[in-house]
Amino acid sequence: MKFLTSKMNIFILIVIISFTLDNVLFQCSIPSPMTFINNFVHHIISMYLWFGSIIFGKYIYHLLFLCVVLIFQYYHKWKCPITLEYNKQCGFNLKENHKDIIYWINKNIFTHFPYYTFLKLLFVYDIYKLLIHYK
Repeated sequence: MKFLTSKMNIFILIVIISFTLDNVLFQCSIPSPMTFINNFVHHIISMYLWFGSIIFGKYIYHLLFLCVVLIFQYYHKWKCPITLEYNKQCGFNLKENHKDIIYWINKNIFTHFPYYTFLKLLFVYDIYKLLIHYK
């Protein structure tokens, strides 16, 4: 149980760092409890999407979550409705992406990789781990 707690602490730390980075660098011009909650929940979802299987394992659950997110975004023309709503509430450009840790890594380090390349790599990672586990 202590091991699970340490994993959860790592996840919470990553969520807090991502959320704080977003709020410090891109302050909502019309802050409200709703924009705060929207943004915080979005960071939780986003950080699980990017780091969930790496931190927690549970590759089948993460793979299902990843597929649901990809289908959901495909259905919405590759725009996240949570991001669109937040951008609208805060007066940001509606074409802007969610400003999580991956956004900053992609913008500052991996400038030549399309955003969805990381999701494809996570998909392959989850499949690989599942194949190893059920071998």
